[in-house]
Amino acid sequence: VNGKGPYTFIVDTGGHTLLSSRIVSEVGLTPVGRSVESGAGEGHSTTGFVHYDEIAIGDVRLRDQTGFATEIYDKSVEGIAVDGMVGYELIRRMVTTIDYGRRTITFTDPARFTPDSGLGVAVPFVFYDHLPSVAGSIGDLLAMFNIDTGSRSEIDITSPFVAKHDLRSRFPKGTSAVTGWGVGGPSRDYMFRLSSLKLGAVDVDHIAAGLSFDKGGSISDPNYDANIGSALLKRFVVTFDYAHRMMYLQRIQPTPPDVGTFDRSGLWINAKAGGYEVVQVASDSAGAKAGLAVGDVIVAIDGKPVESEQLSDTRLRLRNDPPGTTLLLTVSRSGQSRPLTLTLADQI
Repeated sequence: VNGKGPYTFIVDTGGHTLLSSRIVSEVGLTPVGRSVESGAGEGHSTTGFVHYDEIAIGDVRLRDQTGFATEIYDKSVEGIAVDGMVGYELIRRMVTTIDYGRRTITFTDPARFTPDSGLGVAVPFVFYDHLPSVAGSIGDLLAMFNIDTGSRSEIDITSPFVAKHDLRSRFPKGTSAVTGWGVGGPSRDYMFRLSSLKLGAVDVDHIAAGLSFDKGGSISDPNYDANIGSALLKRFVVTFDYAHRMMYLQRIQPTPPDVGTFDRSGLWINAKAGGYEVVQVASDSAGAKAGLAVGDVIVAIDGKPVESEQLSDTRLRLRNDPPGTTLLLTVSRSGQSRPLTLTLADQI
């Protein structure tokens, strides 16, 4: 940013250009004004506007722009510092390809972009505000999906759509859990196994889906029906051509092993100095049966001290390790250390 860095940014089709207080301070930017910002979760935060001369990502340059000065995430949420976000302002200027299998992002000058069969299935979209919105279906129900690479979930179905179609009674087998953490704080869903959905003409099956009951925040918006996140998109190489309002989905073969999975611990953990803090324990889950409680701090797993930077890997392990896997946890509670055995089990 303005020649300083490097910094860690999220690439978010659901977001705008955001710059953390760290960047604002180190680069010497001056925030102007004040506004309210909301997103996933029911809370909100305040933000000001800030002008920057340049954001450089590889050989791509965003120059002479205005972004928002705000905190992206507290470090505890991801285990690493997140300094900024790029979204609509960048992606609308470039054709953007995200290859989840190779962990690469490619930006192409729209003037040099020619669609071909190698891009996969073309899925048209319209814009809902700044978000690409795709027509499709959830089972037998027609639905409009926002495409949001900044979401960690596969699909979050909005609370108005849940109420309208009484989806809770359609899917009685599931669990209530914290499924994400955004600008508005924790986001809670009723998680269940969805057999199939359609994005345009593309079929997706075996989905870990969430029914939202949020009364505030973006997942309570009645103007769309569900939010598709990176956990579902990672099945594909995804190309966004905003100029022609087209998304291309090329299925990754073989299917990545961690799609369609959901946490088998029943815990939501955030990083904390010296460990992982338990901020939610789903009822009748593996975590509850192990005796874990909100406020506990996991300081070691299988005798190895935990590290904040490995929070994402730990969450992945709690999703992907097979049912019946046992983890020996060292837990700090009220200043006392105790061993607990966590035996992973399917929640959905």
